[in-house]
Amino acid sequence: VIREGGHAVVWAGQLQGKLVAIKAFPPRSVAQFRAERALYELPGLQHDHVVRFITASRGGSGPLLILELHPK
Repeated sequence: VIREGGHAVVWAGQLQGKLVAIKAFPPRSVAQFRAERALYELPGLQHDHVVRFITASRGGSGPLLILELHPK
């Protein structure tokens, strides 16, 4: 676990051999998941201080955002 918050837990993981951040939302936070996903999918949202969105998925216990992992 990298970080735990009120709406999600962020894990470090791998996707196709690359390190990623996996942000797991519990079922009660589906609205927060949808709002964050919509922000990451905005056209032109690319900045050095914003992590890159890779994909979204459904996990066994709720929705997931897969994001670029930045070291601290």
